[in-house]
Amino acid sequence: MAPTAGAGTAKMLSKLEASVKAGNFYEAQQLYKSVSARYLSRGGARAEDAVELLQSGACVQLQQRQVTCGTELALLLVDALSSTHAPHSQATVDRLLAINDAFKPLLSHQPASPPAAAANAAAAAAAGVESASESREQSAAASEAAASSEVSSAFDGCLSFLKAAIRWSLRSEGAPRHGAPELHDALAVLLWTHGATQDLEVASRHFVLGRDTKAFCSVLCQVMEQAFPDEVDLVLARAVLQYLAVGNMRGANGLMDDITGGGAQSSAPPLPDSPLMHFLRFLLLTLERDALPLFLLLRKVYAPSIRRDPQFHSYLDEIAHRYYKVARPSGGGDFMGGLLQMLMG
Repeated sequence: MAPTAGAGTAKMLSKLEASVKAGNFYEAQQLYKSVSARYLSRGGARAEDAVELLQSGACVQLQQRQVTCGTELALLLVDALSSTHAPHSQATVDRLLAINDAFKPLLSHQPASPPAAAANAAAAAAAGVESASESREQSAAASEAAASSEVSSAFDGCLSFLKAAIRWSLRSEGAPRHGAPELHDALAVLLWTHGATQDLEVASRHFVLGRDTKAFCSVLCQVMEQAFPDEVDLVLARAVLQYLAVGNMRGANGLMDDITGGGAQSSAPPLPDSPLMHFLRFLLLTLERDALPLFLLLRKVYAPSIRRDPQFHSYLDEIAHRYYKVARPSGGGDFMGGLLQMLMG
């Protein structure tokens, strides 16, 4: 749980929250920014108060559907964490996740509320719209356009915020090697659920750095249901090999269990009894032991199945490096290197 603010800061938080809820969005925004900047300049405990203030401001503005203001404060919070060299902690990650949660209601496509729709209709009538039917149609179209614009802005804002939060996490003292897994989970869900296109390759690269195998399993089941029957095993194999390529044996085993015989079995389509499925099972068992010769034998025996996807060889090269210290081929690189370099900007 995030630490609580001191009495003075709590009073300021209450005052600013009331101002936002009263509709004074711009005035409150300027105060959030100026007061937090003053706190940061003092350092020490006041810097922590600044983080508290920015988190509260971002959440309150987003709750009032002020996407631009909320996003600005969310990004200022990440900047504050970076400038003060805040160490990685669960309390700080929880703050970031709270802001991510505040974005979620804005990512749903909801037309204007009935009072707003009525106001639009009244304005249209006053402007001389000839019929009530035409007025309603114009009002509905305006509400739909406003809702679409809000969703798009919320997605862009949340995407920028989560990428910035992951960059901070990657650089912060005491952080996991690839950054906070909870933030990768949040970004993966955002990209898959609300992105303009459902790009499994991009989303999966964050899922495998996270911990939410259940959410990843659900996404894979959706993809497998739409795949050709002879490609269902490829969907699962890509995910399992990606987990292994980042050294996440637990995630790989958990995903296999969920899809082939666990809680997700009812939603997963039938899996073929294919050589590729046999390879995955043998591979998971082999990696639990110091058995490089067996690993190399598996790659040779199941070479035709491995060739079904050109990326599989790259994944297996990375797996060999991580588990058996085999040198990567010339020109090869860390599986996640490109993605993390992009995030680091």
